Amino acid sequence: MPFTFGQVFAPGDLRKNEGLAARLDDGALLPLQADVKATHADGSVRHAVLSGVLPRLGARGNAAVALVKGEAPAPRAGGSQAIDSLLADGLDAGVTIEIGGATYRATLANAVAGARGGKGAGLWLDGPLVREWRGAAPLKAQGGAAHPLLEARFAVRWYPGLDRQARVEVVVENTKTFQAGARNLDYDVEVEVGGRTVYAKKGLRHYHHARWRQLAWWNAARAPDLHVRPDSAYLIASRAVSNYDQGIAPSELSLVNQVKRLPEEKTGPMTIGPVNPYMPATGGRNDIGPLPAWSVQYLLSKDPRALRTMVAAAEGSGSWSIHLRDERTGYPLRTDSAANRAVSTHMNLADKGPLPVPRCAAKGLCETPYKHDTSHQPSLAYLPYLLTGDYYYLEELQFWAASNPLETDPVNSGHGQGLVRWQQ
Repeated sequence: MPFTFGQVFAPGDLRKNEGLAARLDDGALLPLQADVKATHADGSVRHAVLSGVLPRLGARGNAAVALVKGEAPAPRAGGSQAIDSLLADGLDAGVTIEIGGATYRATLANAVAGARGGKGAGLWLDGPLVREWRGAAPLKAQGGAAHPLLEARFAVRWYPGLDRQARVEVVVENTKTFQAGARNLDYDVEVEVGGRTVYAKKGLRHYHHARWRQLAWWNAARAPDLHVRPDSAYLIASRAVSNYDQGIAPSELSLVNQVKRLPEEKTGPMTIGPVNPYMPATGGRNDIGPLPAWSVQYLLSKDPRALRTMVAAAEGSGSWSIHLRDERTGYPLRTDSAANRAVSTHMNLADKGPLPVPRCAAKGLCETPYKHDTSHQPSLAYLPYLLTGDYYYLEELQFWAASNPLETDPVNSGHGQGLVRWQQ
């Protein structure tokens, strides 16, 4: 059974040239792949994505795994051949959107074909135990014209040697920064993976500068159903999170209430889960603090109910209209650069021009039920990224971090220094 999760390390605990293994209950060592994503000032590993394959685990079974320094798997040469071979073996995925009387479609095969030399494509995980490829494709009509605002992104995570054990991610974005005509879009959508429909909705309203995703496994019958519980004591000791009192356990009532507060209609594309839709609201709130209440409850309980709430907030972070992707680079827009020194979403500049970023196409076309700000902004994706190593959550961190200097006018942001001063 394959697994992948994120792991933080305290300074000096793991050097970049040291390998890791997982010691099981019976003393056997399981090889692990460590994709290092961040390092400390001394060069030691700060955060890595760890992957492996459990030899056996029965239904509702538990396996205690201890991380020990050991021989790392031999690296495999990178390249695009592996993703091509999956397509040749029959993997397919696509998204179809009907909007304004036209049908637009993008497929994984389109993304792979367009990725060679393209922007923002490549391997997020790369080794002998797991690989993850990511790329983008325009949503095109039958005649070949691309939709001016919408774009699809695909990711495939697979475990070599495990037949059809591949996790497929399909992302639909309305996040272009420099394209004129920004607006909310209403459409019918269907997402297919491995020849089956994994998501469909009529009349979905996709807010401007927002995005959503759908996850599915190529072979649904072999999708791993794992809950990787973190070592909260080590996580706190590493100082990656605050020093929460581990002697306090969330009450059963508080966990039951989390389920009640998160009905199905609060999850899925263009929803925000348990988060307050009006961020400027003051006073005591469950969603603001060093971490939201549900994230702390998960750290202290590792209960699946708290995990579900935390994931709903992280997935819903894409629904807020703060996502500006730079079409020139393929990555979230950065204001700490000479090229973007005049870019700002400050409300006082909305009707002034000329501006390098087009505003809403017309009054009333960009209204959403969610109001964000910089002063009361929850930490929606930080802990989910630490614990999963999921690239989607990393980009959410980047989008939200970028949104704060964007909310500052160019003068106060230092003309390219990326300072956050407005509302502070």
